[in-house]
Amino acid sequence: MTTQTAYKSDKAREKALASYENSLAHWPVPYENRLVTTRFGITHIIVSGSNESKPLVLLHGGGGNSTMWSYNIASLSKYFQVFAIDIIGEAGKSSGTRPSFITDEYSYWLKEVLDGLNVKTTALCGASLGGTIAHRFAVKFPKYVTSLVLLAPPSLAKMRFSFLFRAILANVIPTSLFAKSFLNFISSRGPQFPESAIKAFVIQVQAYKPNTNKIPIITDHDYTQLPSKTLILLGQNEVLYDSTKVALGIQSIAPFIKIRIIPDAKHIIFADQPAMVNEEIIQFLM
Repeated sequence: MTTQTAYKSDKAREKALASYENSLAHWPVPYENRLVTTRFGITHIIVSGSNESKPLVLLHGGGGNSTMWSYNIASLSKYFQVFAIDIIGEAGKSSGTRPSFITDEYSYWLKEVLDGLNVKTTALCGASLGGTIAHRFAVKFPKYVTSLVLLAPPSLAKMRFSFLFRAILANVIPTSLFAKSFLNFISSRGPQFPESAIKAFVIQVQAYKPNTNKIPIITDHDYTQLPSKTLILLGQNEVLYDSTKVALGIQSIAPFIKIRIIPDAKHIIFADQPAMVNEEIIQFLM
């Protein structure tokens, strides 16, 4: 386990966190900021929705933070009390601790966060890297997870070189042009995003220090240990791997897992097709 900043410099961190606050200013529903202290450091959480509703924990993607759920929070918070957690070591407001992905330390971190929030059981939804952390947690601490939703986690298959190359290029040469090009590569919406969202993405890419810890591929055994109520959403035009091939492979190992291919979506399906993804999540969890 290492403790470091997720940002390239103090100046980059200041700029990124200012962008974070600007994004929160446009959060479409009322929210509360909460902090939970764990042995891995402080964790920041955005909480929306009624405390009388069932809990739903959201884990964002790598290099990002919880403000990415702005496309989904209005719909989800109508039905759930939503806890959008900034993952440690990523580009949010939590501590810079970065455990190895091959250990269970991320799972122990999340357990401590849920305990600190007094969340005994919850629906758990993770996007990209957050999906990897979510499925590992569900296997390690199954009693906490009533149902699991995974949005294109990178741990489903070996990632394509083209994705890795574009991600590295955007970070090594973090110009606005390369950052926007990377956004267009991973999203089917591309230039259709509001200018404020594109600007926030560029700032995020320019500020972030990549997490180079290797992400292991989920084992056949772990597939069989996932909650009986598990949903996986994949973009039709996913850039990390062949979504159709991955879906067929999962079904052959764990046929109880429900899989949906989201049309006209690439990797960030929650933003590419928010209405469709929201509906899939809500219908599955209700």
